[in-house]
Amino acid sequence: MTITVVGMWEKGWLDPSVEHMMLRQLRGAYKFDRLIMIPKLLEGVSKRSCEQYDTIEEALENVEGTKVFLEPNGEHRLSDIPGEDIVYIMGNASRSNERYVTENDLSVRIDTPGRSDMFAINALAIALDRQVNGS
Repeated sequence: MTITVVGMWEKGWLDPSVEHMMLRQLRGAYKFDRLIMIPKLLEGVSKRSCEQYDTIEEALENVEGTKVFLEPNGEHRLSDIPGEDIVYIMGNASRSNERYVTENDLSVRIDTPGRSDMFAINALAIALDRQVNGS
């Protein structure tokens, strides 16, 4: 199984170099295979560390696996994510990616005790942990 993460920089909220460091730590902890961020914003980063594309459309054209959109109002629950090649797609505080969900993709919400949006990196950490550890 391979795991790819596609995200949008939280520019305006978080310095891209700090966000990149946080995502690298998460990648080290959960051993996901690819990190793709949009737009091309961070300079001097190796492609092996973080691929960058100009648009979400371009990024989605360059991935393989079941596309799982982590969205606050997703139709599906985390337990619906299949155990195969997965592409997690995260928006940012300003923008959702729901309009890119097709009938072959999953729009997944994270049920929490309180109704609140969370930063994408937090949602990703929860999704990865539940995938690895179950529950």
